[in-house]
Amino acid sequence: MVHMHKFIIGIRPSTKMFRIQSIGGQVVDAVLDLRGSSVIPDDFYTKVSNNTDGMRYQIHSEDFSNVLMIDRENIVFIKDTFSSGEEIDVSKSLREFTEIWKALDLVTRVRGIRRIGIAAEHLLEYENPSAELIRNLTKIEPPPHTGKFYLKYEDRRPTRESISPDIEKDDYINVIISAYDSILDVDHKEPGTANVNIDVQRYFQPLLNKLSYNDFEKILKHFSREREGMFQKLAALGITTDE
Repeated sequence: MVHMHKFIIGIRPSTKMFRIQSIGGQVVDAVLDLRGSSVIPDDFYTKVSNNTDGMRYQIHSEDFSNVLMIDRENIVFIKDTFSSGEEIDVSKSLREFTEIWKALDLVTRVRGIRRIGIAAEHLLEYENPSAELIRNLTKIEPPPHTGKFYLKYEDRRPTRESISPDIEKDDYINVIISAYDSILDVDHKEPGTANVNIDVQRYFQPLLNKLSYNDFEKILKHFSREREGMFQKLAALGITTDE
């Protein structure tokens, strides 16, 4: 049984936002002021931290189930239910992020958006995760005492007619799939489990100067299709991912 334990939305402008150093306090206030609304409850974000040069801010809940990270290069929204085991409501999460984005944009006025990404991390339980992944995802017979298996690849698709996308300039979609023994995970090193993750990134050319809920919803729909396609491919290889 697969469990989505992390859901991520990320935005990257084409140029670095050095102004974060001077407007960081306003950004934090704008986000915290949303608490108590119908979309963002009081305990959604309770803690704030930043690095010494004021170039990176993190706003999070007490248990880190809700995290917002802002630095010169990215704005990243994270839902993490690893500890609680709760199911993530993707549509609800998108509404939450949209409210946060509207508040952020009034302060940061982010323009020239190059990329929007939506990602999800899933856990599968196995007695020997590395052996199971090697057996199903490769043509190699798993060694008796194998471990630390890691597989990752990208599928870049131009949105316009071209032979292959220019990753620096073109308008394209990038789908990143990874599967690995969870003992290698950065945040949750869980023995006896495997991570199966997907990251759907939309690169824009021309760059976007304004984002709405509809823009996010379109990308979410594409993400959902790609996620379902990933599960179907894994099932065909013998990896059970019934939700």
